Amino acid sequence: MLFTLKCLCVAVLFCFATGIDAVAHERLQSPAFDPLGGFETHRLRINLRYLQNTLEQLMMLVVALFGLTAYCPDGEAMRAVEATTLVWILGRLAFWAGYHRSASMRAMGASSIALSLLVLIYVVGRVGYDAGGAIGAIVLLGIFLVFEAFLFRATRGFSAAAGTDVEH
Repeated sequence: MLFTLKCLCVAVLFCFATGIDAVAHERLQSPAFDPLGGFETHRLRINLRYLQNTLEQLMMLVVALFGLTAYCPDGEAMRAVEATTLVWILGRLAFWAGYHRSASMRAMGASSIALSLLVLIYVVGRVGYDAGGAIGAIVLLGIFLVFEAFLFRATRGFSAAAGTDVEH
């Protein structure tokens, strides 16, 4: 668990603290110093959104990594925690850099959310297996998949450009 905490410290430094610093530096050197003054550059808005998104994803990473650690049988298996952390950091940085190029280039960093989600799915599958064998794993993961299917269906006709539902 201590090694996982150390990995999370690296992730927070490289992805969250740098986002905070980017916002702080811009605020200190512009009229955005007063966050209630209404002045925001395009870059500042991107950095604020990156920061919010990273905070949300960091929560998933923390739980996923500690869950993964709980199922690592030995020190050699802990390489999975280290590798997950590294790939997550690279994904977040790619997301941030891509976002500064264009909104659609945020997809370059999609690996970070996918990785956290895959690790969580693995851990929940193991928890279900511990509780009820294969049936327990299937039930827990099945509930999650049903919820995901509902979300895909519920948001299927949404038009981001118009901000309304689109008729098919």
